[in-house]
Amino acid sequence: MARKDFFNVPRTPAQTSQGPFDLPALYRDVSVRQLVFWVDYDKALPKLEDTGLAPMELQKGKTIASLIFYNYRKVDNVEPYEEIGLGITAGLKSDKRSAPRLRTVFGIPLIPRNLTSYVLELPVTTAQARAGGRELWGYPKFLTRLPFKFYNTGFEFGALDPDSVESIFYVKADLGRGKGFGMKGFDLVTLSNLDGKILRTVINIDAKFSVYMKRPVEIKIGAVKHRMADNLRDLGLDRIQPSMIMCTDVFRSRLNKGVPVADWPTPPLPYTVTK
Repeated sequence: MARKDFFNVPRTPAQTSQGPFDLPALYRDVSVRQLVFWVDYDKALPKLEDTGLAPMELQKGKTIASLIFYNYRKVDNVEPYEEIGLGITAGLKSDKRSAPRLRTVFGIPLIPRNLTSYVLELPVTTAQARAGGRELWGYPKFLTRLPFKFYNTGFEFGALDPDSVESIFYVKADLGRGKGFGMKGFDLVTLSNLDGKILRTVINIDAKFSVYMKRPVEIKIGAVKHRMADNLRDLGLDRIQPSMIMCTDVFRSRLNKGVPVADWPTPPLPYTVTK
């Protein structure tokens, strides 16, 4: 059951180049389609170069990458938009504590609530969302079209190159006619670089997911020359199947202000904004 007091939190104004952006940002009506992959640690490691972070080795030689599609239908003070996140489970490079070993039950990863992730790619469909993500959190957002389809037995989504309108990548998932099993959503935590600091940002979540195992997923990466296509290809997501798929159409969240947890020179954000 949805928490009635979930959005009853104090908020503070923030300013971006595209206007005001109250924090925490309140996402009231959202659909999510999330693919969770085991990827090689050695393939993920160079993706965090110069960030002050390193992937978490959650099983021998393996870490987790997630590819997540968000359809934001109602957001306070922000126009509706779509977003796709590509993230890698990561922690501070200076943190000498060993990463937790991720246990599984019947092949289902038991994801600890304290895991943190680095956002490697974050295309969005509005300039307002792009400005907020880049300027307030240091997320690598770029503006483009993100076509998608939801249907009873599966879904599709993808991203187009903003210059050529060619496909960066395309996902098609066949969930079959089963309903999957229910799982309560849990908070997400990201690490990002901004203004000489590493920020830790908590995203509070109120949702119930349907989880599917061993469902066929097709990922096609386009021939277009684009950083996101390279990252997907380098991680091997077009050559492996997700360990699980998480779906919901009753997702709500609060995106909080990032809190500095370490000093680190901020690498340049990709995707120069010219308009």
